[in-house]
Amino acid sequence: MKSTYLFSTVALASVLAAGASATTFTFDWKAGDRGNVMNDAGKLMSIKSSFDTKTDVLKYQFTVAAEKNDPKNEINGFYLALNNGPDPSGRSGEMAVLYFDASKSGSPILTTYAYNGTSAKKSWEDGDNASGNQSPDKILSSIKDKSWVNSTIFRTNADGSRTLGFDIDATKLNLHKPKYPTAGATWDGLEFGNKVGIWFAGFEDGRFSYGNDGFLSGLSYGDRSGLDANNLQAVPEPATMSILALAAAIRRRKNRKTA
Repeated sequence: MKSTYLFSTVALASVLAAGASATTFTFDWKAGDRGNVMNDAGKLMSIKSSFDTKTDVLKYQFTVAAEKNDPKNEINGFYLALNNGPDPSGRSGEMAVLYFDASKSGSPILTTYAYNGTSAKKSWEDGDNASGNQSPDKILSSIKDKSWVNSTIFRTNADGSRTLGFDIDATKLNLHKPKYPTAGATWDGLEFGNKVGIWFAGFEDGRFSYGNDGFLSGLSYGDRSGLDANNLQAVPEPATMSILALAAAIRRRKNRKTA
């Protein structure tokens, strides 16, 4: 029994070490969870995301129910800013914002910019939230460089809902040096850890135009469905479940030994 307990203790230590070095965090939001929600373009049903802090691979997808009053006018794009906890709104020059365009045939187009901190659609054309218009802080466009886009998702499901998303290598985003840095702040790019701050909206009837450089030159859309929230919980995987399961097993063995 002593040797079994010793083995279990060593095993737990190994799993704890693995948990401490776990690199992938997952974020799973469902309708009814905390956050400021917009449902004007159909009910936001779910958001699923993961980020690997070692490889900088970011995966993100969401599903919005069909809009009952206007089923033909469906979501075809979105914008997204993410960080490790604080509400992104108002935090200029600290993170990237991604625009996803599925309005055209073929693969969706992704462009990214430094987020100007406003709760609006203006980061692609105004790089800073100071008064007046500053030139945008352009980072990446899949029109000119597809190497950072692993895959995209754009589908209409059997129940009429729509799912949009992507799998990207966010390394260049996270290494970007902002044109308009915020004093005392660090650049976070597009990433999260055990906490998530999110500013996101899917929109219907998105109309996109692009310049010769592959970045947006115009954007308009109709109603939106999205989420604005801070300090939502993300979970390191898969080490967390292993730690809990092994710890429970050790407790059971100890209880049997003392019984």
